[in-house]
Amino acid sequence: MIHLEENTVLEATRYIANAREILKEKAKKFGDHYTDRKYVRMACNTAWNGVLLAINAYLLNKGVELPNKPTKNDGINTAWYQDKLGKHNKKLLSYFNDSYTILHIEGGYKGFTNYNTIQEGLRVAEKIIDIV
Repeated sequence: MIHLEENTVLEATRYIANAREILKEKAKKFGDHYTDRKYVRMACNTAWNGVLLAINAYLLNKGVELPNKPTKNDGINTAWYQDKLGKHNKKLLSYFNDSYTILHIEGGYKGFTNYNTIQEGLRVAEKIIDIV
């Protein structure tokens, strides 16, 4: 029998795989950059959502009650996540901060197209899933 957290981690893994596919098929790498910022944003936001699924599963497994789901305009409370992760797993906190910066801010919000940076963000997301 698969537990809720295991299902969530499998789903998070699928999000990362989908992000990689979007980058490969739509964003198109040329030299050291992706050529289509729109698809980089889409892929990074997909991966970031996978990270949040995994982090939420981890925190629930630790007995942490998650905050109410934010409204569309609120975004997430990164300070809340940083506080909770800092109490439970410093390495996971570090990976969370890296994925937040690379996937959410630089890739998802700003549309940063550097191939190596975006790939590092995906590797960090996979490290988070491995820990969870």
